[in-house]
Amino acid sequence: MRQNTKVTFAMRDLDRLKCIHAVVDGDLKPIRAADRLGLTTRQVRRLARRYAAAGPVGLISKRFGRPSNNRTDDDLADAVIRILRSTYADFGPTLATEKLRTQHGIDLAKETVRQLQIATGLSNDFCSGAFARQVQSNTSISRRLVFTLHPFR
Repeated sequence: MRQNTKVTFAMRDLDRLKCIHAVVDGDLKPIRAADRLGLTTRQVRRLARRYAAAGPVGLISKRFGRPSNNRTDDDLADAVIRILRSTYADFGPTLATEKLRTQHGIDLAKETVRQLQIATGLSNDFCSGAFARQVQSNTSISRRLVFTLHPFR
């Protein structure tokens, strides 16, 4: 008797579960499941073995919930945040990265500095990030709709 456990799936994982379940039941061939999921047949067979052995929990990534191996060290991030707040609070990520490299000997990527600035509230740039992408995507969608509705303009 299995113990009931609560499992959270993303929609992509739920689609994967349905396909792999169909493969295990024999309703779907591994090559068709591989085409649907964008995987190789070898990966589908591996997932089918994991599903047969562990059930739906076997399809969830083993890395789920664990921190990345490539993350910035917490002590380094704290030191950079202190420097940014005290000295470079009004700098953008590119200039702050250059100053950290030349003045303090801290070599970080511009994107890392930008993420630290956003996390600490030092970034007030409305022309970058999710806001700009949202405006850009809304603009392009409305242009497409206008072109579709009025093709002869």
